Parts: sequence; C-alpha cells; structure tokens
Amino acid sequence: MFTLSGISHLPQRTMPKNPSLSTSSHLLQASVASLLWLALLPSAHCADGDNIYQRKGMDGAIALSNIPEGDDYQLLIAAPFAKAAMGFVPNYASIANVGTLTSRILRFKDMVGSVAQSKQVDPRLIHALISVESGYNPQAISPKGAVGLMQLMPATARRYGVTDIRDPRQNIEGGVRYFSDLLRMFNQDVSLALAAYNAGENAVLKYGRQIPPYQETKAYVPKVLALYEKLNSLKI
Repeated sequence: MFTLSGISHLPQRTMPKNPSLSTSSHLLQASVASLLWLALLPSAHCADGDNIYQRKGMDGAIALSNIPEGDDYQLLIAAPFAKAAMGFVPNYASIANVGTLTSRILRFKDMVGSVAQSKQVDPRLIHALISVESGYNPQAISPKGAVGLMQLMPATARRYGVTDIRDPRQNIEGGVRYFSDLLRMFNQDVSLALAAYNAGENAVLKYGRQIPPYQETKAYVPKVLALYEKLNSLKI
C-alpha cells in the first residue's frame, strides 16, 4: 500500500465537478475534497513532522505528497495536523463521495453560521465538529443513541430544549449551545471542550481537566482539530 513517508506521490483521484457552484463554493469544495481524499487512504502514514502538499493537474486531478517536487505544489495541511488528518473519516461513511459531503457543507453554511455566531463560537469549528460527528447526515444515529447532525444524546437534547432532535436547525442549536457551555466550563480550551463533547464533561473533570485516556476520545480531538485547521483558511 502507498505511504506518505515512503512514496512521494499518492494516487491521483479526480474530484467531482459541479458547474452550478460559485467560485467561492468551488474553493470550499476543492479544499475539503483534498482533505477527504487524504482521509480515504487509511493505510497511509506520515511522520510527526511531515507537511502534506497538493498539486492540481490540468485535468483537475489532485496529487498528494509529503515531498513537494516543484513550485506547483501547495501546502495542504501543516504538521502536526497532517498526522491527525490521516485518521479523519466521518463516523457515518455512508456519504460515499466528496461531492455529496461538500454540497451538504454548503447547504448548512448559513444555518451553522447564524447559530454559531449567536453563541460566539467559530462556525468553522462547528463545521469541523459536524463533519466528524455525522458527515452532515441529519438522520445519523450512533450505536449509543446519539442523533442528528451534531449527534445529540436525547438527555442533552432535552436539557437544551430540543423538541425535534432530527430537525437540523434544532439539532444545531442544541449542539452549539452545549458546546458553547463546554468552552466556558473549560476556560475556552477547545481541545478539552471537544473531549467533553465526545466523552462527557464528567470524564474530563474526572481526569483532572485532561483529555480522558479513551482511545475514541484521543483520536476524536485531533480529527476535529485537523479539519478545523484546514477550514480556518476558507471563507465559510
């Protein structure tokens, strides 16, 4: 299998094209698509200090590499986020292609933006969280019973007044309010707030306000942060 540290080029894959998208939408689609193509290579590896670069060919195909071999390569993900991004796969991989996922990001862009800004939370962080939690599937249900875009547990939904947990607007409002409260609880420490969102605030408190030593949580936090780092460069 290909590895980033051993083979300088990964297989090229052509991104879906959508002529109806605006120029800014194309930028979002291409950037998120590049990150997701990287995520679709679960056997790849990169060293802690490796950056990940991309080059777009004349045919629109994307080549990914940890070794830029020309001026046409552009930095995609900077270390140390590159290693974490290698594990980025939405929990609900039924969204099989990048075009579907990016179109859903665009679909919920205004909704996420208005709710996040009302609670003074960066909307790009909420986009990253939703991408990892549900892959933008409003009907997603986890084995533990979490539901919707932001994977709210029924008890959490009730706490925040969510009456229809599958309704995207209510789900986002409840999830953002909960995450905003977690940020305040942990003094705006994004990593701890994410850990609490995944494992529960009591778990973070139990381990002395540290990320709990749960494999799922230890993988979850860098996944969200890696995508957030990428989305930070986009105007969404």
